[in-house]
Amino acid sequence: MEPSLKNTTISAPPLLPATRSLDVWFSTNLGSVTSQFTLDTPLKRVTYRSKPWWSELLSMLRKAYNPALRSSKRDRFDAALLASARAVSFAYFKAIKKAKRNHWSSFLASATPKTGWTAKRFAVGCPSPRWSELTGTSTPPELNRALLLGGSFGVRYSDS
Repeated sequence: MEPSLKNTTISAPPLLPATRSLDVWFSTNLGSVTSQFTLDTPLKRVTYRSKPWWSELLSMLRKAYNPALRSSKRDRFDAALLASARAVSFAYFKAIKKAKRNHWSSFLASATPKTGWTAKRFAVGCPSPRWSELTGTSTPPELNRALLLGGSFGVRYSDS
């Protein structure tokens, strides 16, 4: 936002501020600043479920895919309906894969040293659990007891 706000020019206030002239000056300058904010602010709220690769084309394909899927399930013996549902499904999922692939390649192309770790985390995925599951431990107290007793993986210890 800073570069666009720096390029925004605010006119000088009127020399003899009358109520009407001051109101006009303020509303025109407020309108220019507000327009910059509305251009740079996303219209939808970004959540953890937001997908940056989603597009209007995918929304249209999804709107075609859902009714085709429902109608193919309703009339399972209509060969033409099943073929068209398969074609719509194939186009929809192919478009999703293409959008994800394009987003990932553009993300890697614009990666900086600061976003390099993010790219690595996305590529590697979730880290493996720190502790392998001990045999017979399903609750934290049981896991604690097994570790304090020098728990060997795959060996069960008794409390006696």
